[in-house]
Amino acid sequence: MQSTNPEIIFLMLGEGAEKARIVALARERGLDNLRFVDQQPREKVPAYICASNACLVLLKKNDLFRRSFPPRCWNLCRVRVR
Repeated sequence: MQSTNPEIIFLMLGEGAEKARIVALARERGLDNLRFVDQQPREKVPAYICASNACLVLLKKNDLFRRSFPPRCWNLCRVRVR
């Protein structure tokens, strides 16, 4: 996709247990269309969401998420797109 659609950018926002490994892997593979942004204050997150065409929240498989909705998912639901 990087060579056929260079205008498409994947933005990874925040932290996580696997972030360092994923950043290193992206560098090794020369994935210039994959950008990483450190964790942002809650009030800045809606701007990132509104600037996106699609959002994805990655979660570990956990029985807890069968009964509850993580706060970062609520952030996606609360944003009002203008």
